[in-house]
Amino acid sequence: MKIYDCPRCRHHSLVPTGGFLYCGQCDYAITAYALAVEQRPRNAPHTSKH
Repeated sequence: MKIYDCPRCRHHSLVPTGGFLYCGQCDYAITAYALAVEQRPRNAPHTSKH
């Protein structure tokens, strides 16, 4: 199981639970897609399909 750094508390405690990832340290939950967007570098080009 891969464990990620929590974007809220910065602990290495964000674990997948099926539908989302959950941090037991700060009670934070986030979807994998939202985490990927959160971790994307700020200067990365934004691609849009409009």
